[in-house]
Amino acid sequence: AVVSTQSTGGEKMGDVKSKLANDIGTLDFKVTKVDTKIKVWRSEVRLISQQKLTWQNSTHAEKLFSEYAVDGVYTGSGDLWGLNPIQHMGGNKRNYMLIVDLGGLFKVHTVKVWNRVDCCQSQSLGVMVYADEEFLGGLNDEKLLYTFRAGEDVYARKIYLKQSIPNWMNLREVQVFGTGPFAEEEVYN
Repeated sequence: AVVSTQSTGGEKMGDVKSKLANDIGTLDFKVTKVDTKIKVWRSEVRLISQQKLTWQNSTHAEKLFSEYAVDGVYTGSGDLWGLNPIQHMGGNKRNYMLIVDLGGLFKVHTVKVWNRVDCCQSQSLGVMVYADEEFLGGLNDEKLLYTFRAGEDVYARKIYLKQSIPNWMNLREVQVFGTGPFAEEEVYN
């Protein structure tokens, strides 16, 4: 083996190369650690819908906005005009919908739909829940909480709640749990 005797401030070139190789190995380990943390973070099922952008066809009383469906407030209070505002459509028409934009491509695990507690639970009957084009289920009986589990490989950018019959839609909260975000090529290739 040939060891250089050139000096760089008192160190032999062989020593410098050895130190540089150790530093690169350490850096590579640190990058791998960061990559692993990102993979773990992306694989953890968590709430992905809170405070996301929303849209609905119309708004009841010009006060019960679509944003209330993802505001994180879903207490047992019936104070829909104050502490526990609800999302409420401005009409009882078929095909009215609420859309939650997840802000990226996510693997959807579960969608929870919280009905209002003060009254009128039957007004949301007929609502169908979709993750992009994938049908997850419908609201077909009066209860406070509906839980829809997605299939194994359901990825979506938006959650659609669509009224399938001429009925109102007024919900306390919509929670979407999942992982991601993912790039298109990670999912569809």
